This record gives sequence, structure tokens and C-alpha cells, in this order.
Amino acid sequence: MYQAIILLGAIIATIAWFKFKNLIVKRLVFILWGATIMFTVDSILTYYLEGENPIEISLNTGILGITLIILAIIIAIFLKHFD
Repeated sequence: MYQAIILLGAIIATIAWFKFKNLIVKRLVFILWGATIMFTVDSILTYYLEGENPIEISLNTGILGITLIILAIIIAIFLKHFD
């Protein structure tokens, strides 16, 4: 489920970046799309090698997805200070 939450966050951030053209939002877009690709490849390999379900729906994975979005926002804001 966290893959779907990260994907939704990446799509929303991309739409926001096209509207505002802000450097913080641009960094957030790259962070979220990178995380989306990374978690998708991880899920595919886990399914292929170990046979686990690629998407697990539970409260823990929902909290993980929200935590990852919040952490990505914090990192994008923190990187602004290094310009």
C-alpha cells in the first residue's frame, strides 16, 4: 500500500510543480518519483524471487507510506538551505 501512497504523492507533487515551478517542489518531485521507482522494482523482485504479494494492504504499510511522504517533504525543505 505504501507504493500506492508514494505514487499518489509523486503525481500530486508533479501537478503542483507544473503549477508553481518552485525549486522545493521540484526536488520533492524527484525524491518521490525516485522512491516510487525504487519501491516498485523492490516489489517486483520480491515477488519474483520470494513469491510474496507485491502490494500488502495493512495499517502498518499505510503509516509507512504517510511517513515516507512526510520525510520526503522535510528533506526537500531542508535541501533548500544548501542552495
